[in-house]
Formats: sequence, C-alpha cells, structure tokens
Amino acid sequence: MISLAVIFSFFYTHKTVMFFKNIDPIMKEIKKEKNKYEEPSINAKINNDEIIPGYNGISVNVDKSYTQMKKMNKYNSNYYAYKKSIPTISIENKYDKYITKGNYLKNSVAFVFRIEKENSNLLDIYKILENKNVYGTFFIDDIYLKEHHKDIITIYGDYHEIEMLSYNHDFNNELLLDMKNDLNNTINYAGKYCLLNTKNDTVLNICKDNRMYTIVTSYVIKGFSDLKNNLESGAILEINDNRVKELPTYINYVRQKGYNIITLDELLDENRTTEK
Repeated sequence: MISLAVIFSFFYTHKTVMFFKNIDPIMKEIKKEKNKYEEPSINAKINNDEIIPGYNGISVNVDKSYTQMKKMNKYNSNYYAYKKSIPTISIENKYDKYITKGNYLKNSVAFVFRIEKENSNLLDIYKILENKNVYGTFFIDDIYLKEHHKDIITIYGDYHEIEMLSYNHDFNNELLLDMKNDLNNTINYAGKYCLLNTKNDTVLNICKDNRMYTIVTSYVIKGFSDLKNNLESGAILEINDNRVKELPTYINYVRQKGYNIITLDELLDENRTTEK
C-alpha cells in the first residue's frame, strides 16, 4: 500500500507540474512562435546511379528552451534551444552511387586537385591556397605519396584534405588497400573518397566494397571560361594542373560571385554550415 501511495503521489506531482508548465505564458509563447525558427531537413536526391547529399534540419527543443527562458522569467527568442532533424534519405553509407555535387544550400563549392607522380605543382598550389586562406582537397597518386610524404604531412597539418587517387594511374582492390595503408601510415587517415572524371562502374564497385564514396567531378576547369560558365553552388570543381597560375583569379572570381570555397568533405557533409 505504501509503494502504491508513493507511485500515485509521484504521478500526481508530475501531472501537476506539467499542467502549470503548459499554461505558463512563456511556454505558450514558445509553442506559438517556434515554427518561425525551425527549418525542415532535406532528403538526399537520388537519380538512378547518382546521389546529391541532403541537409539536416533544425527543430526547437521545447523543454530545454523553456528551462533557459524560465531562468530569466521571460520569453526571449535568443534563448531557443535546438536539435537536429535528420533527412529520411541520406548519403550515409550510400557507397553504390556516384556523388556528383554537394548541397546547393551551402552556397559553396569545393576545389579538388589531382596530384600524380609526374606532377610538380603540389607545393605551388598549396602556397596559393594558403595565401588566399582557402582549403583544398588533394587526391594523391600513391607513388607521389611515397616520394613526397613530408610535403603531404605539412599540407594535411594545415587542414587541407588528402585523399588517394591511384597507383601510377592503375586502380584495383589490392592496390586500393595498399594505398589506404600508405596514407594511414603517413597522416593517420585511410581515405574516404575515390575520384573520377567520368563514371566507371568497376572503380565504383571497388570503392563501395571498401566503404568509400565515389566522386565524379562536376567540371574539370581548364580555363577561366570553364569556371565562368559552370560555377554554381554545390559544384565539385577539379582544377587542371596546367592552370595553377590562374588559380588566384579563379579564387577571386568565385568569391566575387558570393560563394565560399570549402573542402570536399565539408561540401558533402549533411550538417548545416551554420547551426543556430
């Protein structure tokens, strides 16, 4: 009987607290106004074998918002507390699709660079990006990585992204595993993306089996007109290695058009770039 009385008392107290909480003018105002501050999640878009990332939404945490405002004993929209709302369809673990661009709502693009063993422009690119305060994504051939691992460590340490490209233009499952090990031994990161200019189902399946995403670049920028004609939010832009001298002009133009230049991983991340 005593236990039942305790349970009933607790239940009654809880219901009483909830009743007065819900009739509190602060709570009423929170519930009335919260829709103005919420944004729905956006599903990833799938078109046959292609996918474009979705976007997390934000919703109001009513109870936490009430607790924060109650401390001030007044309603104040600056004290809303938020939580993520996750898209129903996401790129997470969708390794069997080609990723062709990032979410346009981020108002950003990514510059990617293909660094092969005969390429000697890595440090030139790096210096330009550092001077312009831009972060890039470098896809490195494994032979180049073996011969220039100190440069790779420096660039990665300055928050640029490093991913694996191939082994002397060759690509198979055994080579990919070796490349991932080499990269992991160099920067303690085994890679997340594969890079293509055109679709290749063999590469897609190899990367899928290794739980890696396959990127097909939106455009290969071989000159200023390519950039001017193809610039759009969410674009994954590969900068041709013969156009390094034009890179500062490209960066200036993208910024003048109101876009941010961010890393590939940031562009494809379904988290919002600005959380409330």
